[in-house]
Amino acid sequence: MKADKTTSVLFLCARNSCRSQMAKGFAWQMGTGVIEAHSAGTNPVGIYPRGVQVMREAGIDLSPYSSRSVEAIDHDRIELVVTL
Repeated sequence: MKADKTTSVLFLCARNSCRSQMAKGFAWQMGTGVIEAHSAGTNPVGIYPRGVQVMREAGIDLSPYSSRSVEAIDHDRIELVVTL
């Protein structure tokens, strides 16, 4: 079933290093056409290599992702925030 529009979701955690990145990866994979996923942190520190490795084992490539600050997100586009 195709949705009429996508929902823009922000996965937010403190460091934007693993949990929110993983949630974004799963949302992109499972929510194609339904979810426009973003991730950010209040104090971004970079992506943890172990998180990239674990997601690769699940068939999701996080290597192109970068750690972003919540200030870098266009807040007007976000419809739902999930805190991790």
